[in-house]
Amino acid sequence: MLSRMEHDSIGALNVPAEAYYGVQSMRVATNFQITHRPLHLALIDSIVHPNDHVNMSQSTNDVIPTAGKITVLKLLPQTIKELEKLEKAMEEKEAEFDDILKMGRTQLQNAVPMRLGQSFGAFAHVLKSDIKRLKNVMDEMKVLNIGATAIGTAINVAPYYLANISYELSKVAGISLKQADDSSKTEWFIHHARKDQPSDSRSCITGCIPDHWT
Repeated sequence: MLSRMEHDSIGALNVPAEAYYGVQSMRVATNFQITHRPLHLALIDSIVHPNDHVNMSQSTNDVIPTAGKITVLKLLPQTIKELEKLEKAMEEKEAEFDDILKMGRTQLQNAVPMRLGQSFGAFAHVLKSDIKRLKNVMDEMKVLNIGATAIGTAINVAPYYLANISYELSKVAGISLKQADDSSKTEWFIHHARKDQPSDSRSCITGCIPDHWT
C-alpha cells in the first residue's frame, strides 16, 4: 500500500496515500480500536470533506451534533417502517392467540391467568406508542445548533453563513431543516441536548419486548 509520512507535535506516522485524513486521525485509528465498528455511512456522508474545508464558521460542538441529527433523520423513516410491520404482526398474534390461556407472571413468579393474546396486545401497544414518539422526535431533530460554534454564542461566525447555513443544508440533505430561534443563547444547548431523544424510545422498545425478539 502506498503511503505518505505525516508529522505533528507528537511525531510522525505513515498515512495511506489516498486518505483524506492526516496523522492525528491515523493515530486515533491505531490507538483506539475499541468497538471495531465503523461510523455509519449516513454519518460519514454528512461530514465528508477535510477539516480545513468545512471548518470556516464551524466547531466540532455544532458540526457533529448537526451531522448526527441529519443522520438520524435519514435513518428513522426506515426504522419506523419496520416497527410498523412489527406492530401489525403483534396485533395479528393478539387476535390469533386470544383463546389461549396462560399464567401471568409478576416478579418472575406465577400470578393470575391471562390470555396469550393479551401479552401480544401489550407489545403492540408499546410499539404504537413509541412509533408516535419517534415521529415526534423527527420534528425536533430538524432544529439545528449549526452556527453556534464552540460555546453556543456564535462567536467567529460570518453573518451570511449564519443566515444561510440551515437553508443550504436543507438543499444538500433533502430535508427541511431550521436553526434554533436564538443563535447566541442557551437554546443552542437545549437543542444540542435533545439529539439523544431517539434513544429514549429505543430503550422502551427493547425493554418492553422479550430479549429474544430484540
